Amino acid sequence: MGVFPDKDSHTSTVDPDKLYNALTKHFKTIITKMMNTVIKSVEGSGSPGSTLKITFEDEGKTPVLGYKLDKVDDQHKDYEYTFLVEEIKGLENIEKVGFKTRVSRNAGGGSDVNITINYYTKDDVDVPEETRDELKAKASGFFWAIELLAKATQA
Repeated sequence: MGVFPDKDSHTSTVDPDKLYNALTKHFKTIITKMMNTVIKSVEGSGSPGSTLKITFEDEGKTPVLGYKLDKVDDQHKDYEYTFLVEEIKGLENIEKVGFKTRVSRNAGGGSDVNITINYYTKDDVDVPEETRDELKAKASGFFWAIELLAKATQA
């Protein structure tokens, strides 16, 4: 298995405690609110160590993404999660994508989110930049949707 590192970051106006809780403790509740838009179904508990099975509606296809919350550190607002992508067409050479995320307060009172990404491939196959960009865009889509719903709710 090959491991290919990458980084990403986001800035938000949402308070870091509220954003962290939305991204970790309330993730399943929030993405369930996205049902009937881009998400067809969500199965599983969403608790640390468990895997959520998220089925998407995507141009007539129904790709499935496994989302596993691996580690939560409330004190430091760090968390780790994994996307299990084996059922997504075009990503056959990627076994999983690991994300290590830290949410911190920025000077404006909002949040800075720094993410270390590890792509785990089958047979030491490289991950093309366009594939990395596509997966980061999907993860960013989750982030922005959760941020938007965190702003609108008490999550």
